[in-house]
Amino acid sequence: MGTQLGLQDLIVHHGENFNSPSSRPPRMLSLPPNLIEQEERVRAYWMAEILDNVSTVGASWNLSLVSVTESDILPCSDEVWTMNGYSDVQPPNPSISFTNYVEFVSGPLYQVQKFMQQKFDLNSLPERSLWQNKCQELDEILSTWRANLTDSLCKASQSRPGDVARAGFGTNMTLVRCLANFAVISMYQRVSIHNSQHTNHIWPHAAQRCLDAVGDTCETVRCIADKELSWFCPFIICSVFTAARFLLAYAAFTGNEAPPSVDLLIYSMRLLSQRWPLAKRLAKVLRAAALEYKATASTYTIPLQFYNLEYSTIDIDEALKAWYMNSES
Repeated sequence: MGTQLGLQDLIVHHGENFNSPSSRPPRMLSLPPNLIEQEERVRAYWMAEILDNVSTVGASWNLSLVSVTESDILPCSDEVWTMNGYSDVQPPNPSISFTNYVEFVSGPLYQVQKFMQQKFDLNSLPERSLWQNKCQELDEILSTWRANLTDSLCKASQSRPGDVARAGFGTNMTLVRCLANFAVISMYQRVSIHNSQHTNHIWPHAAQRCLDAVGDTCETVRCIADKELSWFCPFIICSVFTAARFLLAYAAFTGNEAPPSVDLLIYSMRLLSQRWPLAKRLAKVLRAAALEYKATASTYTIPLQFYNLEYSTIDIDEALKAWYMNSES
């Protein structure tokens, strides 16, 4: 859609090829007449790209995702965009801007997605080792990116890192934290538990990193007021679901009780379901799983793929959707 509207030409080529033949579908928009409309189109383009990137985290098939290059036009600062009555909502100060969010989604998160589109035979020890090493490498990239962002917020606000983590500093920071945790769990969950005909075992590092990411997701949503969470950006839904799913599937595998934090995640999903149909569907799945995860697999009512962590959230979506539709009929 962004290409058809001519938005990609504006962002990538700075509009320089508007007077030349295009191999792309016909453009529906002319050059923006002023800077305000140009900024609107810049933000519309990146919002579309963010939607593509965020909604496909964990996908194991090839996707035409976009990463940021040095020449791309990025959104202006939120402070500038909200001046002169352009917006009635002033961003918190300090805050991370929409540009920071774009850079995260099309930078570190993009690298995770490109990696997960590669084919690995996790039953092969050499390929499994390659996957584990790459997970740790990308995990370090995500952690470094977040740490640098937190440091910049600390300097701007003269706060300590713990205060920044608790305060959140706006929707963009909340989304970055949750998406980073979503990416960590999506990478590591496939190798956290290994089931085979001969052995079942846990890779402690992967399991612990998933649990760390779940804990940070819980801390993040705990900082959001109930009313605000019920109207929050839908990009957070899969992050919350993936965190809760890992706790329940991990508890089912180990035979242990799921930690109390799973209740917070299910409650958060229930709040999100007040507005978003996807959250309503996934909340029902989580409630069912919370009631049955301690039972034997033969008695599960929800699809078995829910408990198989080799499947990502997007992999099991159709199976969960079919289960939900049947349960509602």
